[in-house]
Amino acid sequence: MENKKRILAVIPARGGSKSVLNKNIKELSGKPLICYTIELSKKIKAFDKVVVSTDSEDIAKISRASGVDVVARPEKLSTDISRTEDALLNVLKYYDSIGEKFDIVATLEPTSPLRTKETVINCVNYYMQSPCDSLITVVEDRGYLWMNTDANNFSPLFENQSRRRQDRKPLYKEAGGIYITNVTGLIKNKAIIGGVLCLYVVDERESLDINSHTDFLIAESIFMNSLRGRPE
Repeated sequence: MENKKRILAVIPARGGSKSVLNKNIKELSGKPLICYTIELSKKIKAFDKVVVSTDSEDIAKISRASGVDVVARPEKLSTDISRTEDALLNVLKYYDSIGEKFDIVATLEPTSPLRTKETVINCVNYYMQSPCDSLITVVEDRGYLWMNTDANNFSPLFENQSRRRQDRKPLYKEAGGIYITNVTGLIKNKAIIGGVLCLYVVDERESLDINSHTDFLIAESIFMNSLRGRPE
């Protein structure tokens, strides 16, 4: 019988944030933002371990209290220009040093509190059943897009596209909520996206990526008006 592939769920949560101070632990509908992702991740049976990668002791304290591992992220991997991939490699290096091996990394950004348990499970199942090396969530976009061709001139991204939204061919925008990556490829290429890439389409609500005070207000409004209360 083939051995089960081990999946490590990583929640990358840097302490610094220019847009919103202490964004990852700012309260949303009564609890720190990161807790939505931690609680969700703990419900996914396919995950063999859930870990938070952070440089912040405040984030670490909340994460440990929520019952997940914490791997300290070095300061040099915690700047505004630091890559998520380097944080993931740092986590894998730590677990390798204590004799724990993983085949797949699922990266769940803490800024996507409306992502659902069902979507995460579906992404994992799709990844496992497809010839994917990496998978990302995307949202459909049928906007009429323009590009800046030079200093003061703009032109449509696609010529002769219909003015009717429903007649346009959809584009797909990266949602940022879920990334699934083969560990071998991640280590070799130092890239979260590579090899055979699969896209999983999520709805606009789940694609909300909190990066501003306005995003917090939108999420708060959705929670208050949702019949389900909070996402599972």
